[in-house]
Amino acid sequence: LVFLILAAVIAVAAAGVIYWLYIDWDDDYFAVTNKRVVSAQKIILLYESRQESPLDAVLSVSANTNYLGRLLSYGNVVMKTYTGILSFDNIPNPEHIASIIEEKQKRISTSNVQLEKTARINTVRDRLGFTSAPPAAKKDNEENIPQNIKPGVLPKWLANLFNMRVVNEDTITYRTHWFIFLQSSWMPTLILAGTILGAIIHIIYPFTPLDRLTSLFASLFIIFASGLWWLYNYIDWRNDRYLLSDEQIVDINHKPLSSEEKRSAALNNIQSVEYQRIGLLGLVLDYGTVLIRIGDDQFTFDDVYNPSDVQREIFQRVEKQKQKQKQAEVEGERRRILD
Repeated sequence: LVFLILAAVIAVAAAGVIYWLYIDWDDDYFAVTNKRVVSAQKIILLYESRQESPLDAVLSVSANTNYLGRLLSYGNVVMKTYTGILSFDNIPNPEHIASIIEEKQKRISTSNVQLEKTARINTVRDRLGFTSAPPAAKKDNEENIPQNIKPGVLPKWLANLFNMRVVNEDTITYRTHWFIFLQSSWMPTLILAGTILGAIIHIIYPFTPLDRLTSLFASLFIIFASGLWWLYNYIDWRNDRYLLSDEQIVDINHKPLSSEEKRSAALNNIQSVEYQRIGLLGLVLDYGTVLIRIGDDQFTFDDVYNPSDVQREIFQRVEKQKQKQKQAEVEGERRRILD
């Protein structure tokens, strides 16, 4: 009987490990869209990370396999970018995937050249008084990238309650997660709540030798002091914010009654954006860190709510800024040719 129980426990444990390995394998994915390449890695309940790079930032693509990989048709696709290496590890048919990435890069280049050529021709025809052919509709919709984690109703409600994401015209303001505020303010909150509860109980049923008036003044003093402590932590949390506009990103760190540190960088200098969720709380409460590489420097949006959405919005603004810059360059080149 003992042997059967032990065998059953081992079988259940083995099944649990196999299921955990399957879920861990199923959560990892790689994606190639018409604008970028994506590598997402996740260890269930512990860690999540996603790296992205625009296709025009990929300098070279190579497929690496070993002997077993050649037999079973799997290997690694390694992409060198301006900021380092982005790798698709242990994927099937790596040579085919590498050729797809190179083909999409060629399409981007060819499409840009063709659009520029058509725009120049139409500009010349307009200047000469001819009717220009209407430009072809540009399909700029990006292919969808799967998102494994979606915030629930309660996290969304708390995010709105604490204003962790605020849109003001063309600027988005992000704040650190409300849980970070609770971590820094649990002590004054506990003292404040305990003092108020103790004062109410003492008024109804005195449990100290102090008279009610003395006890009330002592409670009011503690409530005032702990309230100021709580308010300081709240203002400190609220003053730390990250801004995303059409032109730049800004990191503001402002201590109440003290100094303010402000860093900013232009969107067209951003080379890569990735995010990480670490630990069970980061996955359950949906917060993490967004890492933005700008040359040799790195900006971090620490402990922001729904970091995958923050990453997506940054990429959208970067792409919009690049298109605007390209359009300005094309217009300048057209004027030069016409002159």
